[in-house]
Parts: sequence; structure tokens; C-alpha cells
Amino acid sequence: MTETSELKRPRGAAAAAFLSAGIGAAVLGLATVGAEFSQALGGALVWFKAVGPLSGKTSVALIAWVVSWVILGRAWKGKEPNFAGVLVISGLLVLVGFMFTFPPVFQMFAPH
Repeated sequence: MTETSELKRPRGAAAAAFLSAGIGAAVLGLATVGAEFSQALGGALVWFKAVGPLSGKTSVALIAWVVSWVILGRAWKGKEPNFAGVLVISGLLVLVGFMFTFPPVFQMFAPH
């Protein structure tokens, strides 16, 4: 059996996993900035008093990750999306998430 004749599996499920991880990371970053920018949002994200708004931020990010993974996983099951493009977008979303959870960045959005 030659390399070219081997069966190739569709990468839709893997692409869904990568993109949903990026979505979850970006939502965490945006929730962090939003909680810093808006006292009302920060208060709404206090789901457990002992933890403060971090409980809501991480929970919203987790929900976004799971929901997007389920939706994308079903949409791309057995398909072959542009994997390189998905990886680039996923990486950019993770970068946004990391950037917006970095204190010097999210503190820029705090009201003065």
C-alpha cells in the first residue's frame, strides 16, 4: 500500500475542537474586559460570592466552549473544512483570550 492510497480521515471533528477552544478562550478574555469595563456586568458575573466575578467569567467561557464544540462538531462531522484556516483563526482567538486576561491590558478598560 502506497502513501497516496491510504485512507484519509476527515478532520472536521478535530477542526471543531480547535476552533471551539479558541472561542472559549476569546470569550474568557472578553468577559474579563467586560467585567472590568462595566460594574453591572462584573456584578452579573458573580455566580459564587467567595470567588467573585471569576466564577461567572470562567463559567460563561466554559459554556461557550461546550456549545460551540457541539455545534461545530455536528456541522463538520465527516467533513473536511479548511484545516489551516481553522488553525489560524483558533490561534488568533486564543491570542485574544490571553491578551485580554493579562492585567495590564484588561485594567486599561477600567473606568478611571
